[in-house]
Amino acid sequence: MASLLQQFRQALLQIEEGNLVNAIYDLEQCLPFISVEEKYNILVQWWQPLHKAAGKGHTDIIRRILNGLTANQRMKLLKTQDAAGDTALHSAVGGNHLATIRYLLNEILVDDKIELLKIQGNDDETLLHYAAGEGHTDIIKYLLEDISIDRKFELLKVKGRSGETAMHYGACEGHTDIVHILLHGIPADLKTELLKTQSNYGETAIHYAAWDGHPDIINILLDSTSIEEKINLLKIRSALAPHPLTPTGIALPQQRGIVPVASCDLPLNTATTPQQRARQNQDDLSAVPHLGIFESE
Repeated sequence: MASLLQQFRQALLQIEEGNLVNAIYDLEQCLPFISVEEKYNILVQWWQPLHKAAGKGHTDIIRRILNGLTANQRMKLLKTQDAAGDTALHSAVGGNHLATIRYLLNEILVDDKIELLKIQGNDDETLLHYAAGEGHTDIIKYLLEDISIDRKFELLKVKGRSGETAMHYGACEGHTDIVHILLHGIPADLKTELLKTQSNYGETAIHYAAWDGHPDIINILLDSTSIEEKINLLKIRSALAPHPLTPTGIALPQQRGIVPVASCDLPLNTATTPQQRARQNQDDLSAVPHLGIFESE
C-alpha cells in the first residue's frame, strides 16, 4: 500500500511539472487500489497539482484525482488558496477553461457556489473580477446561473484591493456582453447603487468607460435610468477628475488635450474658478447627445 500511495504522490508531482503522460500512467496504476479517504488526505496536504491542472484546463486529470470525493471534500479543496490567495477556480477562470469550471462546480450547491464566488484571490479579486476583466462571457454566464438577484447584487458589490468591482473591470475593457450579463435582472434602484460604487480613487464604472473610449458601455450603464439619475451619476467626482467626462489628471489626455468619448472629442476642463468649472462641465455634458441626458423620458 505504501508503494501505491507513493505512486499517487509521484503522479501529483508529474502533474505539477506538466508531465501528463507519465501522470496518467501513474494514476491508472495506483488509483484503483487507493481508498477515497487516503487520496483525499494527500490532496488536502498537496493541493498545488489541482491548481496547476485547473489553470491548464486538464479536466480529465482533475476528474481522475477528484473522482469519488464527497461534496464536502471537494468544497474543502476548492476553497484552498495559494500564497497569492487564488483557488483552483481562479486558475481555471484565468485560463478561460469553462469545461474545467463546470466539472469543479458539478454537484456543488448554489449556496456553496456563492461562497466560492466570494473568495478574494490575488489583489482581492473574485472569480467575477477575473472573468469580467478577461472578457470570458460564457464563464460569467455559468457562474451566475441559478443565483438570485439579491445574491447576485451582493457579489457585484465585492471590491478588489483597489476598490474596483467586476463592473469596473468589464467597463474598463469595453466588454459590452459582460456588462449586459452583470446588470441583467438588476432592478433600477440596485443598478443605480452599483453605478455609484467608487474605487479607492473615487472612480465609477462610468469613469472607466469614458476614459477608455467605450460609448457602448456608457449607453448600457445609463440605459433605463432617469435624467435626474444620469446627471447625478455624471456629477460623481473621482480623485483624478471633476466628473466622468473630463478626466483631468490622466496622463494621456493631458498629453493629447482631449479625451475620446462617444463620437466626439471632449476638451479637458481647464477652468480655474468654481463658476468657470461648472459652466465648462455643463458644456461638456451638452456635447454628448448619445447619453440622452437632456432628452425627454
